[in-house]
Amino acid sequence: MISRQSEWLTVDSTKETYNIEVAVYVLDTNQEDTVRFLWDMVDIIQYGLKQHIYPVVSPYSTTSLEEDITETDFSYNIKVADSSIFIPGTLHRMLIEDPWNTEEHVVTSILDSETIRVSTPICHTYYVDDGTQVISATRFFYNSWPADIQFGKVYKGTMLKAATVNWFAWEENINAAPPRRPSIV
Repeated sequence: MISRQSEWLTVDSTKETYNIEVAVYVLDTNQEDTVRFLWDMVDIIQYGLKQHIYPVVSPYSTTSLEEDITETDFSYNIKVADSSIFIPGTLHRMLIEDPWNTEEHVVTSILDSETIRVSTPICHTYYVDDGTQVISATRFFYNSWPADIQFGKVYKGTMLKAATVNWFAWEENINAAPPRRPSIV
């Protein structure tokens, strides 16, 4: 991480910005092959970061989906292997994720040991056979992007082709305690 900034987002929360630099080094042997390999590596890193706009960071818990959900069900109830990892309320978010889609919801209640209820209907179709995970996250990055890529050369004993991928992530830090009156004491 190269820097971190904080600013007010709402009365009860702040926006934390993390700026991270991912460095890629390739031994400069054959000029053309080295450049192509470097570009391929940077493209793979950039693609991975773009596909995970909402990265999940520790601490979090996962459980598996136990019953298929189709978008035509307009379902609010989700069958999971273990509902005990969830905490109902707006400060706790839940993600449903398969290899193609991720969506965020708020758990409104725990109906039994294998059923949770969410505040909004599920928007996509999720299948148990796809390995769909249901994630309880206590930290949540709501935006991230590999914003800038720079190419160059570095000398570290031998000549290296280099690239840096500058990536940022925004986290909402919610203050669960009610606001207090200002006090000098």
